[in-house]
Amino acid sequence: MTDLINRYYAKEYLHILTDEDDGLINSLITAASGIVESICDRTFTSATYKKWLDGNGSDYILVPQYPITTIDRVCLSPEVALEVQCTQSDAVRAVVYYDETNIGVKIVGGTEAGTNTAAVAT
Repeated sequence: MTDLINRYYAKEYLHILTDEDDGLINSLITAASGIVESICDRTFTSATYKKWLDGNGSDYILVPQYPITTIDRVCLSPEVALEVQCTQSDAVRAVVYYDETNIGVKIVGGTEAGTNTAAVAT
């Protein structure tokens, strides 16, 4: 969490000219910023979010974080790009994982649990 106001502006608004209470003012600003974010149930600092939002047929989608300053990508009716089938008989499931540069498959449960069966793409 980032403070929603800095000490300079708080002191200017409160007409405080001395530096003797700067520590207290910093603490109060941080506490108040946390309370505001908690009450509003959102973060006000600029951040990057990756969200998959499914519309409900209306012309609008309510986003959990706002205001939006940049949108990197919007997709309509995405198509299947990768299908995974786990053929190991004692495995619970196969899980696809990804990060910025890799997509892979991890086996959950069974004799080969946790093994990376393939690096599908880099």
